[in-house]
Formats: sequence, structure tokens, C-alpha cells
Amino acid sequence: MNESTQAVLGEAVAAAAARQLDEEFDLERWAQESFNDEPFTKLVALVGLGAALFYKAEVGKNPKVNSYWDALVYVSTCASVGYGDIFAHTPIGKTIGTIVMTIGPSMANAAFDGSSRARAQEAEAQVKVQQELLATMKEILAELKKR
Repeated sequence: MNESTQAVLGEAVAAAAARQLDEEFDLERWAQESFNDEPFTKLVALVGLGAALFYKAEVGKNPKVNSYWDALVYVSTCASVGYGDIFAHTPIGKTIGTIVMTIGPSMANAAFDGSSRARAQEAEAQVKVQQELLATMKEILAELKKR
């Protein structure tokens, strides 16, 4: 992909993003809904897809990117500590790095913190136990009042 094609692609992505970010689009809600459900799966997808795209953009132009595994090291580092010995050389590679460095750490945190679905199920189970305890206590109180 030559630089002219990359520039056109970059402009197209920016224009599409601008159209999506109109007044009706709630970015905060979208991010919460997108990243909180099954966060580990989404983190793996981000790293895997990011590495594939980074490899495609950088191979032949970046002396440190000679295989998919090099790209995987770059992207996984961006998603965690944000520092490594591989740096993007192409505009597309820099864009991928920026995206991964921006959302990767929070996705990694969510992935290892547990999913919102698991937390919701745990909260639901706790409410059920509390309701059962309250019902039992009410039965005991009713029996005590009879005596």
C-alpha cells in the first residue's frame, strides 16, 4: 500500500468517524456497552486483529517487523505497558498504535477484572440469598409472636 493510498484511507476513516460522532451518538454509552461485555474475548480480538493490520502496514517498511509475531509483540505491548523496542513507521501503523494504546489498557483491565455479565449474575445471586434470609427471618418472627 503506497503513501497516497494510506492517506486516502486515513481520510476516509476520519470522515466516517466524524459522521458517526453526531449529536445522537452517545460515545460514553457505546464504549461501556462495547467493552464491558466479554472483555477478555474483545481484548484478544483487538490484539490479534491489530497485530495482523500492523504487520500488513509495517512489513517491508519497518526493519523490526519481519513476522506476524513481531507485530503481535508490538500490539500486545501497546495494550499493556505501552512501551517496547518496536515503533511504527507508517501512518497506518501509527494509527493502529494510537488506538491500541488508547483503549488497550482499559480493555486489559476490564478483561482481568471480570465481565459485567458475571458481576450482574453475582449481584442477582446475592439479592436472592438476601430475600431468602429475610423471608426466613419473617417466619421466625411470626413464630415468636405466636408464643
